[in-house]
Amino acid sequence: MGKKLIIKKDRAKKTVLISAGGTATAWFLVKTIQQFFSKNFIVIVTDLKPKELIPASKLSDYFYQVPEGIEERYIKFLEIFEKHGVNFFIPLADEDLKLFYRDNFDLLNRKVVSTSPPKATVEKVGDKLDLFKFCQLENINTPRVYWVSELEENQKYLVKLKDAFGSREVRIIRGEEIKFLDLPWERYIIQEICYPPELTVEIFFYQNKLSYVIRERLEVKAGVCTKARFVKDNEIEEIIYKIAKKLELPMISCLQFMRNDRGWALTDFNLRMGAGSALSAKAGWHSAKALFTALLEKEDPFIYLIEPKEGTIIVRVYEELLMS
Repeated sequence: MGKKLIIKKDRAKKTVLISAGGTATAWFLVKTIQQFFSKNFIVIVTDLKPKELIPASKLSDYFYQVPEGIEERYIKFLEIFEKHGVNFFIPLADEDLKLFYRDNFDLLNRKVVSTSPPKATVEKVGDKLDLFKFCQLENINTPRVYWVSELEENQKYLVKLKDAFGSREVRIIRGEEIKFLDLPWERYIIQEICYPPELTVEIFFYQNKLSYVIRERLEVKAGVCTKARFVKDNEIEEIIYKIAKKLELPMISCLQFMRNDRGWALTDFNLRMGAGSALSAKAGWHSAKALFTALLEKEDPFIYLIEPKEGTIIVRVYEELLMS
């Protein structure tokens, strides 16, 4: 039996692994390392798709295509951790952060620090139904959830996966039509429809200190914010601090809010960095700089989280990359 290959690395550098490399978030993180932390980190990027389709692979030191199957992917990640002596893991896919929550034994055994929350937090708000139950328990306004038997025929409802990513498989359907849908209902949730404006709240939490910024989503494409205005809201602030007292937060997370007849409703809770984080960074609230600074433990990461002036507008444009 052959020996496992262990990659020798520069001891002056830490190794960081970023999953879901095809996301805008991964590009933002890897680009931040290249611009500001190239002397501090060796970067590994993974994704379900091949390297030539993953922009972040152009800026990373190593790339791995990982299996779609959960068990196979878990094993592959463990192999990468050991082969490269990974110090930090930044999971950007919900499946990955649920596999490798912060207090996962295999991570602790390999001395890998994950930016995920602990298992207890994942279990409380890990999907849309869990979030609804948590909000009910803590008296936080959230979209009402319905069972098929409760639906009114002429009323429209939101039907989506419990673990939906962005706008994936989200549909607005009348009650009489939902009753005839042939769906695996154990994987789906039916909610009331909320209305604009839609807000994204980015949260940075480190050593029991919290910073946040609120963006109004002015334009969204494929579930990703492309135009945003920075706002302030006292009601939202109260909800943020209430959640922070009830849950052990990850270092970076993002919340989504819309309106219903009861006020601001918490519609999503992402236990990871959001796809629009680069918008906030451009306005001065740079969560990626703060994250990598905190991981290095060299200075106060909150110096990079400057609150944008209320009303500031940021837009996103795309760039082209020759991959192969």
